[in-house]
Amino acid sequence: MFIYYQIRNHHYRTEAVPAVTCPLCNHRGRMQMSILQKYTWLAGPMAPSAKYAIAWCENCNQYIPRVKWTDEMDTTYVQLKQGLRTPARLYRGLWVLPLLLVLLVGGILAAISISSGNSRANQAFVLDATLHPKPGDIFQVTHSAGQENFYTWYKVSRITADSVYMQEAKEHAVELNDLDDIPATASDFQSSEKSFSLAETRSLDGMFAKDENGQRAFDLVFGVWRDGKLHKKY
Repeated sequence: MFIYYQIRNHHYRTEAVPAVTCPLCNHRGRMQMSILQKYTWLAGPMAPSAKYAIAWCENCNQYIPRVKWTDEMDTTYVQLKQGLRTPARLYRGLWVLPLLLVLLVGGILAAISISSGNSRANQAFVLDATLHPKPGDIFQVTHSAGQENFYTWYKVSRITADSVYMQEAKEHAVELNDLDDIPATASDFQSSEKSFSLAETRSLDGMFAKDENGQRAFDLVFGVWRDGKLHKKY
């Protein structure tokens, strides 16, 4: 994670100090001194540091390094910064940043709430579709029968009084995420049908089940494709 911030300068004043001698060219009367203060900018100004000065000579046109400052220059600096108070606005970011954090956290919580609401609505839709299937529905399922487990699709071909008949896809999905690649044509599904009892499906709370090859097979539904839209439990 990266946090972008800047170090900026607040300028208080620039004064001519003719009584000060330049320690570089030894010329008096051409010195200038500015009083400044550094502060951090992160969604607003904050954390101002101590005030400092920059001095330069108009005669030799050079800035005076801090290590070259004379006692005379130090005294002048102290006099110039007397009475200068740090503006309250340099602390404004201390209020702005918490506000931005509150807005960020609020936005995240709102997004989670919306996502959770959508998830619950989808779960209810998938359960209802499983209990009340329609011809043309395509269910995403994980098939389990003994040691056999795989992901596949079932397409509802017809419905009778208490049974739903479905055609299994010819190709199985390799991973769970592959189930979102819904088979598009009739040729993608087997011509033979599997029948499931709707009464048993309702008793299993939305899971298809039947006997296959002498053992009980279960098909857990993850989602349903209906009317051109995919509805997923998770």
